[in-house]
Amino acid sequence: MMTARIALPFALAVVSAVAALAVAPRAFEAHVLLAAQDDPVALADHAVTRSFDAAVAAREIDAALAAGDADLARSFLDLARAHDVPVDPDLAEKVALANAGVATAKRSLGSFARGLIAGEAEDVSGFAGTAVGDLFVLGDVRDAVREACRGWRGR
Repeated sequence: MMTARIALPFALAVVSAVAALAVAPRAFEAHVLLAAQDDPVALADHAVTRSFDAAVAAREIDAALAAGDADLARSFLDLARAHDVPVDPDLAEKVALANAGVATAKRSLGSFARGLIAGEAEDVSGFAGTAVGDLFVLGDVRDAVREACRGWRGR
C-alpha cells in the first residue's frame, strides 16, 4: 500500500523533471532574447555567437574572395578573430593578399574606370569616376551613347 502512494508522486516528479530538462534550454534562450529585445547590437552579437563557426567563416570568406569583394572577406576575417573562431592560415593569407596595397589600388582604379566609362558606380571609386566623367564632355557622350543603345534595343 505504501509503495502505491509513493509511486504516483514519484512518477509525476520524474515526468516533470524530464519536461523541465527538455524546456530549459529554450527558456534560457527566450530569456536572453527578451532581455536584449531593445538592443540591436546585443541581438546581433547573440545571433553571431550562436551561428558563426569556423565552417561558416571559411565559406563566407571564400565566397567574398570569389566575388572579388576583398573588403567583405576582411570583415569576415575580423569577425572571426573577434569571436575567437579559428580560420585556416592559408585563407587568412589570401585575404591579406587581396587587401594588399597594390590589389586595393588596382580594384579602385578599375572601379574608377568603369564609373568613368559606363557611368554606373558600384562603390566610392566608381562614383568618383562617374562624377569626373559628368564634369567633362565624356559624361554627356557616354550618356548619349548608352541611351541610344537602349533605344535601339527597344528598352
